[in-house]
Amino acid sequence: MEGDENLNMLYTAGLAAGIFFGIVLGALIGLILSILKEVQN
Repeated sequence: MEGDENLNMLYTAGLAAGIFFGIVLGALIGLILSILKEVQN
């Protein structure tokens, strides 16, 4: 039983980290692309 709870917590933490990193990476890529467009014009 304890193992299941541990696994569930790990899964939730992994999911939260994945969403967080996805948002951060997406924002970074968007920022870099907009900077590149500004430089080109």
